[in-house]
Amino acid sequence: MSVSIPAYLDFTDFNHKRIVNTTFYGNGDMQNAQPGPGYWITNNAFALSIGWAWVNGWWVAYFNGNGTYQYAEFQKSTIPTLQDILNAVNGGTIYNWYGNLQNSSITISPPNPYSNTCFPAGTPVNTNQGIIPIELLDPNVHTIRNKKIIGISKTISLDKFLVCFEKDSLSSNVPSQKTIISNNHGIYYEGEMIRAHKFIDKFKNVNKIRYTGEVLYNVLMEKHDKMVINNLICETLDPESYTVKLYKILQTLSPEEQQQRIKNYNDFVIKNKVFDPKK
Repeated sequence: MSVSIPAYLDFTDFNHKRIVNTTFYGNGDMQNAQPGPGYWITNNAFALSIGWAWVNGWWVAYFNGNGTYQYAEFQKSTIPTLQDILNAVNGGTIYNWYGNLQNSSITISPPNPYSNTCFPAGTPVNTNQGIIPIELLDPNVHTIRNKKIIGISKTISLDKFLVCFEKDSLSSNVPSQKTIISNNHGIYYEGEMIRAHKFIDKFKNVNKIRYTGEVLYNVLMEKHDKMVINNLICETLDPESYTVKLYKILQTLSPEEQQQRIKNYNDFVIKNKVFDPKK
């Protein structure tokens, strides 16, 4: 079963703005983007025609799952694509948003399995084809350092917090913007892979933030590898992890069997506080 949830966002770039479903509202100080109907290109990418300001003008924004967004204005005779928006906002100033993004179909059943190494939607991953939000990675299109992506995992965490790395928290431009990571995810730092929670209290701008149960993502490659996210070198999903083994098993089951298998697994994780039944 799926449930449609309309967007409701409050945000600011020095002037207060709001998007309710597909309608954009701005205050009187805005120079170009005036209130009016817009378009959700994806659940994260929004476009508003500002043709009254200049011919074929568009105000576009990409809203990250970590509560930040970037916007831009440009000209195009047709509705912008996702890649148009990503290219336009890349390198722009980062602002904050609050509320909930549009979700055209939130899957209720089967549930998502638990995991402890992952990222929220909107996390930008460096690929050979450009910087792509992790939830939009397509194994048939994207590669990382010319290596094949096998799949993208969708899980939830048992942890009560995630780890927030503010911009420049590890060194200059590392990370290049606010980055949120599950607390057990490995980050390559000074020659070794260190779990994200180990950075808390050792670096001024690395902190815990509350986890609210949203779906988290990771990248599976042929080998346990590395990927670059906001100039952080992070581990990919280990092919030997039980998360991967579980997904392979689920592919052989009916939807009802998948639901029961994930429920049994999640119950096991809650009871035993481990993610691999063999450990």
